[in-house]
Amino acid sequence: MKTVSNKNNFRTLSIFTIIDIIIIGGWTLYLKPSSDITIVYIFIIPFVFLLNLGIGIIIYFIKKYYTPFFIINAFISSFMLYFFSIWYIEINNKINYEEWVFSINNESYNISYNVNDTVYNVYVSCGEGCSKGYDRGSVEKKNDTIYFFSVDSIHYYIYKDYLYNFKDIDKMQVKKIY
Repeated sequence: MKTVSNKNNFRTLSIFTIIDIIIIGGWTLYLKPSSDITIVYIFIIPFVFLLNLGIGIIIYFIKKYYTPFFIINAFISSFMLYFFSIWYIEINNKINYEEWVFSINNESYNISYNVNDTVYNVYVSCGEGCSKGYDRGSVEKKNDTIYFFSVDSIHYYIYKDYLYNFKDIDKMQVKKIY
């Protein structure tokens, strides 16, 4: 492969990329990744990379012309797999979840629930990338007010970006993430 700008080489690389988009995009839509399984991608992305390199090595003995395309494709397909998965998770969260963050005494809290479910969770941050459960219960949305009914018989609600009756605090502002 003398240069990618060669018309035939560019066309071949474009075909490989279109095939990647169809296969990886379809696989992502079929698998429907969520944020709780992202650790799996530590293994899947290197596997896809090595698979393309392996195919490139096999193709080297069959038709040497395609070998550089599989080597380039190893990088492209790995990046696409990462990008499509993260993109799907972000879109899914924006569509299916509602989440708010707020602080009390320098502690960060977040309340979240799946709009297709009646269960909510409250987490308190215990450091960068770490959180622990604080409260959970059922949620009910009526008009523009969201009511939270804790398993501990505590009730609070969010109305127009304000949280009422949480930890005996009458009113505090919350920031909506999703």
